Amino acid sequence: MLDDLTKSDQIRAELLRQMIEGRYGPGDRLRELHLAEEFGTSQGPVREALRSLAARGVVEIRPHRGATVRSLTIEEMHESLQVRACLEQYAAELCAQSPNFDHAELSRIVEHAIHVAQSADNAAYVRADLMFHRAIVHGAGNGILAAVWSDIDQVSRIRYVSTRVEIPMGSMLPLAKQHAAVAEQIRLGNPERAGELLRQHVEFAAQTLNTLMSASSERPPS
Repeated sequence: MLDDLTKSDQIRAELLRQMIEGRYGPGDRLRELHLAEEFGTSQGPVREALRSLAARGVVEIRPHRGATVRSLTIEEMHESLQVRACLEQYAAELCAQSPNFDHAELSRIVEHAIHVAQSADNAAYVRADLMFHRAIVHGAGNGILAAVWSDIDQVSRIRYVSTRVEIPMGSMLPLAKQHAAVAEQIRLGNPERAGELLRQHVEFAAQTLNTLMSASSERPPS
């Protein structure tokens, strides 16, 4: 049973998590009654959560048809990653200037991402990538930055899942090594270089994903 004060927020967060994990994909119905039963609540908090998701652009609500997971475009993915790049650039700059940043933890995360990249496990690499970016954003020590980034990151990851494309094996290791370069500049206390490298990393990842999505959309159905 969910806390009465935060039912809609918890439902929204859980639905976002399920979308990121692929339980719900583009076009899937989100039935209020079914969700209310699943979360042990009335339809009111579910309806509020769905409206919040619609405002974020990940759900579409139509009269007499209810809510469905939106099919998201390449342009929307590109725009969200552009904003993420700017936010993470600033976060890296703050980390490089912080005397309290946990460099050992970031180094551990980077090493893990490189190991996973070498194993060519797409799902594991996506999780390792999230750990790296989250460590920098939360390590920046700016709560508003972290909250805004979290919203955008969740939406961009849902969009990635909705494309049903995977990062090619040959792209994982270069991306992971870019993590290492960013971490080194943070450790050396070079805010401008750290921020620049992280922005370039996100832009490179966006370009790679856009190429994959374009190729996928042009491929004839099997």
